[in-house]
Amino acid sequence: SVKNESFGDLVLYKHFNIANNHILNSLWFKLIQTIGGRHVIFYRMASLFSYILYCIFLWKAITWKAPFSNVRSDWWLILFFLPPIMIYFTLGRGYSMATAFFTGSLYYMKAWLDEKRTSDYWKFFFCGVISSLSIVSFLFPFLAILIYIFFRSDRKVFSARNIVSAVLVLPLLGYIYYVGKTILLNDKI
Repeated sequence: SVKNESFGDLVLYKHFNIANNHILNSLWFKLIQTIGGRHVIFYRMASLFSYILYCIFLWKAITWKAPFSNVRSDWWLILFFLPPIMIYFTLGRGYSMATAFFTGSLYYMKAWLDEKRTSDYWKFFFCGVISSLSIVSFLFPFLAILIYIFFRSDRKVFSARNIVSAVLVLPLLGYIYYVGKTILLNDKI
């Protein structure tokens, strides 16, 4: 579906304007097509790499400040192999990136709430934006977490971090609104 589209047309949902245009994945497919990739493994590399990120972020979240005796338990292995999750990382779709980066967002939220490092906040924010762009419906849980962090923050409403966050999230909201409206108008399913 992306073969005859330009990168700009994909971003604007000009012709490929249905819900299956998971924009980051569609751009990846277009890039692979542009450089002449033909084997399916090249198209699935973004999803497969996302699984590695998912495992790293999940491991870090599970073991965050846990004593070594708790880490040795094998109960958490089930989290890596839940069948619904595993399927996403084999598909050429945006779900894998959305899930991996949302897990990263949760991990960095946990780290920021615990240690209040500015870098953790911006990593949380970046991961949340990437997950929202991967699958637009991931915007809702990202915004919920952003609001939660805002209320857990000891800063004033108009702190530099809150203002920069708002300035950065407003174009994301506008873009996802545009995408959602385009999909609703064009996707019969």
